[in-house]
Parts: sequence; C-alpha cells; structure tokens
Amino acid sequence: RPKIEPTRLPFLSPREDEEPKLVDYFITDLDENVTNEYDPGDIILLHIKTQNRIDDKLTINLNNKTRDFKHNGVVLANDTLNHVISSDLDKIELEVIDQQN
Repeated sequence: RPKIEPTRLPFLSPREDEEPKLVDYFITDLDENVTNEYDPGDIILLHIKTQNRIDDKLTINLNNKTRDFKHNGVVLANDTLNHVISSDLDKIELEVIDQQN
C-alpha cells in the first residue's frame, strides 16, 4: 500500500471583496436622479451601498446646516440616521423639513 502523507492546507485569509464595507451613500430625488438640492416638503431617497454588511448597524450623518430630515415621521436628531442594513443597496425615504434648531 502506498503511504499517504497529510497535506497542510495554506491559511486562507478573507478575500478583499468579502470584507464588510460601506461602499457609498448619496441622495436622489424620487426619480433616482442624484441631487444635493432639495427644499422643505421634498421627499428624497438616501441610497446606502454596502458590501457584506447585512444586519450591521450603520450611523450616517447627513450634516446639513440649512435643512433637517424626517424618517418614518421622526426628526433625525443632528441629521443622524441609525440604520440596520438589510441589503447591499438600501434606499431610505426621507422628508426634507425646515431647520428645527
């Protein structure tokens, strides 16, 4: 019988494309045109592109000095949205309102 020697497998580190990351985030109008201009009363979409982050909690600061935002009827304190990622591209509807402070 031939003798079979055990073979040591190399350590496999996670591939770069498997690392969890925030890829990008940006705002569009409801027709999905990227915009940085919006007025009180407008409904906008915050797009959050991620990779391998599903179920992770993410905090995004919209940092707008002249407008505030509502998400699900609640004003975002300090323009900050806490969100649990549900897909590689989440689209979150926000209402633009007058500055509250």
